[in-house]
Amino acid sequence: MASIEFIEGPVTKAMKKGHLLYIDEINMAKPETLPILNGVLDYRKMMTNPFTGEVVKAEEGFGVIAAINEGYVGTVPLNEALKTVLWSLTFHISAAVS
Repeated sequence: MASIEFIEGPVTKAMKKGHLLYIDEINMAKPETLPILNGVLDYRKMMTNPFTGEVVKAEEGFGVIAAINEGYVGTVPLNEALKTVLWSLTFHISAAVS
């Protein structure tokens, strides 16, 4: 009989090990997948795995850096809840550098 097995991804691995997690192009993620990050990024620093029911609490040192490119094809605006737990830094890269 076939069974489905949950394999940990980068978010839960980084939380459990207290590592820094880099999410590139976060605004290209499907909007329905991002709300799970709210509890990870706010004061709670935890999430409940929707597949296993396991409560994962971030270890000391855990943090997230997320990058976006606004206005690109396929990008979506971040929801307000996610925006409230992220700091925004804007970098302008000159044509000579790129």
